[in-house]
Amino acid sequence: MNTVEEIFESGKAEELSIDPFDVEEWAANKKAEREQAYSLIAAMAKSVATHGDKLKSYLDVQSRFNKYSVGNALLITSQMPNATRLADYKTWKDAGVHVKKGETGIVVLEPGKEYTRADGSTGVSYNSKRVFDISQTDSEKHPGSVEKYDMRFLIKMLINDAPCRLLIDGQDKVPEDKRAFYDSETKTIFARSDEDPDLIFKDIARELALAHLDREKQDVLDRDLIADCTAYMLCKRFNLSLEWFDYDPLPENFRTADDKEVRKQLGIMRDTANTILSDMQRGMEKQKEAAERDER
Repeated sequence: MNTVEEIFESGKAEELSIDPFDVEEWAANKKAEREQAYSLIAAMAKSVATHGDKLKSYLDVQSRFNKYSVGNALLITSQMPNATRLADYKTWKDAGVHVKKGETGIVVLEPGKEYTRADGSTGVSYNSKRVFDISQTDSEKHPGSVEKYDMRFLIKMLINDAPCRLLIDGQDKVPEDKRAFYDSETKTIFARSDEDPDLIFKDIARELALAHLDREKQDVLDRDLIADCTAYMLCKRFNLSLEWFDYDPLPENFRTADDKEVRKQLGIMRDTANTILSDMQRGMEKQKEAAERDER
């Protein structure tokens, strides 16, 4: 397989002036770049499915860029897995920030125009676009540290608007090798209270992911993998311990799936994590509004 540098060997940070402008050549180059991006997405999906360290790297990226599509998260993982803040050349320039000379952009895909397929259905075309990480600019600003929350508050927010209830001190319902357990019959997560709070959060998040999969009746290859990866992204988001995550080797049905199916499974992980995160953020906003009212 070609290296990322070979696949995307063109495209530097400097603005180019082509005179005269050749529209056909430009369109052909953009088409080739787009096709190369699709190839890289497929290759990275297979790598993520077969190597635990690549999966972990992808989850790190997707947790930082949770609004990005799975395809773009895979592209970022391939080209700059440590990226923290991305923008295109013009956006950086408009903000008074300059991309360093010689920096090669990270290729991502953005939706373009809709079109009608041969079967009558509607599709969306995608265009390639280059973005640059803040580390590739002259900006002296860097992403701030993650806000540290009280763990009791964080666990309370974790279950906000959840499709199940949480019962602490349910030791008699929790298997000995677990800190939390989701009972699909009673729609209840039973959790221990005498454990490391970071790991309690992780295990509740994991079981909460199972509750969401249960509600949505998702077609998954491996429920445990989806739940663990969802919990990993949430723990990463709140800067909690991640030492527990170890998937090597990965489940066989995940390793042998084609790249399209792998992307589908990654999408389920992403969407489940985002649903839980949105529920948490709504709860946090309500708590903030209530505190502000009390101060008046």
